Amino acid sequence: MFSILYCFLPILFIPFSIYLLKNRNSVSWDVRKGKKCYNCKDNLDLSNEDLFKRLLDDKNHKRLCISCSRDMKLSLIKNPISSLKFKFHKYLFSKESDKMVYYFFVFVFFFILIDIVLMFFGIKSNLYLAYGTINIIFWIVNTYKTIYTTTKKTSE
Repeated sequence: MFSILYCFLPILFIPFSIYLLKNRNSVSWDVRKGKKCYNCKDNLDLSNEDLFKRLLDDKNHKRLCISCSRDMKLSLIKNPISSLKFKFHKYLFSKESDKMVYYFFVFVFFFILIDIVLMFFGIKSNLYLAYGTINIIFWIVNTYKTIYTTTKKTSE
């Protein structure tokens, strides 16, 4: 019974994700092209000429605004461990974080496949803890990414 509840616990994240996506706008593209700050999501001064050049390259042009850069440097002086938080926030806007979804699905599928094969041979395993935990971690990270890479819709 616990295994069924544990494996289907991430279903609770789905309505929350739908609610978030309905009420928020994505800013990932603007941040990747350097049009917005990746920390505060404010517009950066960027000429149309630079923006058109950036449309053609595939590189990430993530930048911080002046105030966020200053705040980051001050917080790194106070707490050097906070650099991990800044690196993680920068990672959320990268294309590698988009690939993370596929890695999680492969791991979950792999563990479920092994669990089915072991059940077929009559071996009882607790692999539901592994793929259930991976599934929950995926939904927590995905929800955090959705919150961080979007802004609230403005009422028009």
